[in-house]
Amino acid sequence: MEIQEKITKQVIKEKEDSLRHLIIESLKQKGFEFKNDEELKEFLKEKCIVKDDLDNKTRTYLVNDIPFLIEYYEMTFKQQSLDMGVRMDFLLHKYEIL
Repeated sequence: MEIQEKITKQVIKEKEDSLRHLIIESLKQKGFEFKNDEELKEFLKEKCIVKDDLDNKTRTYLVNDIPFLIEYYEMTFKQQSLDMGVRMDFLLHKYEIL
C-alpha cells in the first residue's frame, strides 16, 4: 500500500471516530446513553435521520425530529505534486452540538 493511501485511510478513520464521538456526546446531552456500539447502531437506525441542505452546505442530525448536531461543510480537496512528494489540502468540516 502506498504512503498516500495509508495517510488517506488514517484521515478517514480519524474523521469517522471523531464523528462517532460527537454523535454519542450530542445524544448524551439530549438524555440518551448507550451500553455498547450495537445498542448505539440500533438506536441510530430506528430513531435518527440526517437532513442534508446542499444550498447551505449543512447536514443536520435529528433524533425523533429534534436536531442534536449540525455539520457545516464545503467539499474541497486539492492535490499538488511537489519535488519531495504530494501535498493534499482538505477543507475540514465544522460541527456544532445543539
